[in-house]
Amino acid sequence: KNDPLFAKLVAVHGVMAPPTVAQGGGGAAMITVTLRSMAPESAHKKEVQRKLPGSMTVANVKRMCQNLFQLDVSKQRLFAKPAEEKDIWAAELMEEDLKPINLYITTDETEIIMQELDEKVVAREQEEKERKKREKEEAQSLGLDAVKEAAGADIQAAAKAAAKAASQQDL
Repeated sequence: KNDPLFAKLVAVHGVMAPPTVAQGGGGAAMITVTLRSMAPESAHKKEVQRKLPGSMTVANVKRMCQNLFQLDVSKQRLFAKPAEEKDIWAAELMEEDLKPINLYITTDETEIIMQELDEKVVAREQEEKERKKREKEEAQSLGLDAVKEAAGADIQAAAKAAAKAASQQDL
């Protein structure tokens, strides 16, 4: 406070505000989270509000939901949306279990909605991922074949040119 350089910097730039979750405060900021279950077996249970560190992983939140709503972690799908957002369809899927929750949460007050995985939907999504992967591999393979074909044509053209040059030298 008595530092003259600090006083000059404050005069020029103003006092720095403490970081919030939305500003990417390094994960240490506490976030007010409302946990709600939409799973058929526990949708009747009361929502639970907790203050969680932004650095907490999605996997840890799933374990917390398992304790609160008795739905196995492997059957959960979590979605996050700002508390003021009324449209539940605006919620973002929290799909990476090892990522911190502040990757998905951008406000100080958030609602996390737990849904039970539908095995048929999961199977369909897996099939779709595999289909897209196959299509990408096929496209890459076709591209590689085209490169090989072009390279083969270049080699053949070079061989013909070399043979022609050699025959002209013989004359």
